[in-house]
Amino acid sequence: MAPSLTGIISTGQSVYGYTGNLSASIPAGTRVMLVFSTTASGISLINTTSAIVSGGIAIS
Repeated sequence: MAPSLTGIISTGQSVYGYTGNLSASIPAGTRVMLVFSTTASGISLINTTSAIVSGGIAIS
């Protein structure tokens, strides 16, 4: 993801990521899942992640 989030993060901060030119053979009827995760460290015990995530698949 870019940019990396460090320090104090303001409300509305956005990051993005893209991976292209992947080639995978996926049989018909197979389910595909998008997975994302976050980690946090520091003194604060209150860490919240809210996200809108999307992905696309081209079938050819």
